[in-house]
Amino acid sequence: MPAVPPLEQRQSPLAQRVFDQLLAIRPTGMLARLALKILSAVRRRLVARGDPLVCFQLDGAMLLAPLSHELAFARRNLPQYAICLARIATVVHRKYSDLTCIDVGANIGDTVVLLRAHARFPVLCIEGSGEFFPLLEHNTSALPDVERELCLLADGRAFAGSLTTHHGTGQLVARPGAEVAVPTRTIQQVLESRPRFRQAKLLKVDTDGFDIAILQAALPWLAEARPVVFFEYDPHLFRAHGADGLALLRALGTIGYQSALVFQNDGDFLLSAPLADDALWLDLDQFYSGRAGEVYGDVCVFHREDRDLHDMLHTGERMWFQRFRANGGSSTE
Repeated sequence: MPAVPPLEQRQSPLAQRVFDQLLAIRPTGMLARLALKILSAVRRRLVARGDPLVCFQLDGAMLLAPLSHELAFARRNLPQYAICLARIATVVHRKYSDLTCIDVGANIGDTVVLLRAHARFPVLCIEGSGEFFPLLEHNTSALPDVERELCLLADGRAFAGSLTTHHGTGQLVARPGAEVAVPTRTIQQVLESRPRFRQAKLLKVDTDGFDIAILQAALPWLAEARPVVFFEYDPHLFRAHGADGLALLRALGTIGYQSALVFQNDGDFLLSAPLADDALWLDLDQFYSGRAGEVYGDVCVFHREDRDLHDMLHTGERMWFQRFRANGGSSTE
């Protein structure tokens, strides 16, 4: 197998210029739309010829990412994308001064950079992609109290398939009959060698479909540590792996989780709900179903011991978005 070139050698001045111009362009006229079309075609060709690396600024930090990565464009088009997690973490940190956090599906390190822009606490970044992990290391190398683990999380069994990356996400794709199975681990297995995070009070999971398997396997640990859990809720991806989001919510209820906040995938606050309201969750599950992953939610669940955090965040999110909309969609932070 040929050696992988250093990250610096994978950067391309041409790719950087194309990326910067695409990020800056606003297709408000015919010439701008034509430029967008040409630049997008050049970008696709560069991605197909090796997907060189580019730099961009995010939350006060410079990140290195593949040209195909969509994060910078998502944050440009959706200013609230993923920001709710930072507000949640800030409130959780006020209650738990010794807070530690586990970031499952850490990707290129954007979540830990976002969190560090608002508060400082130790973070364990878990990423399964061999493509993204070196970028995660590079992008978080200057941040203290960050640990990194290269592994795929699920239920600990080998998975008949492979990990593919596309537009900045990594996804396990089932390949029945595959000769080589992909090994997976559980959160508990990872924590055996990461004792600092065994009592983590904040867990974020974003793994493009394996969130349910990861959390189901982690139920014994969740019952003990009782962290606030923030995870992606997308029935389209769940069902591709035979997973049931409603079953997970019921299981969380059996170990003391009582309430949740739900956000749209663009970062907008949607609603608060008790986990025991089966009819509401069925409606929500069906609302997100059949949309091919284009519309989904992020669910943040709270143990009964953290009902105060739920109530505080519920009030805070309602007020925050009232101000946000009153300001015409401009950030109030």
